[in-house]
Amino acid sequence: MRDIARHQVAYYEWMDAAECATVDPELFYLTPHENDTSLRVRQAVRICENCPVIEDCLEYAFEIDDQWGILGGKTPTMRSRMSWSPSSSTSASTTLPSAALYEEMAAEFSSLMRWLYHYMAERHTESLAEAGTLIRG
Repeated sequence: MRDIARHQVAYYEWMDAAECATVDPELFYLTPHENDTSLRVRQAVRICENCPVIEDCLEYAFEIDDQWGILGGKTPTMRSRMSWSPSSSTSASTTLPSAALYEEMAAEFSSLMRWLYHYMAERHTESLAEAGTLIRG
């Protein structure tokens, strides 16, 4: 299982312009038995080669210490052979999501929580009814 839970998800404006934004993300994550020369890795790297934000993506990979993904056109093994420090960074900068995006996310979350509340209440009612039937037996 990938150790991505320890990384805080951040939004970077450049991510919208990434070539991989329209491709299945699984293409960009290695399985434990894949190496840098597998067909899938070569396909992902080829997509990255034409990406206008390849440098930002590579910097992001170093910032989050990614150990699984092909980011910035490099696999984790390729990146491990490179040297990087925050002072050598080029153009990536964190951009906070717009207020409209926050509002949209809050509305979706609220809707999801309402659905979950009703779903759990329904399940609880069904469970109580089933338990009553079993007790009365």
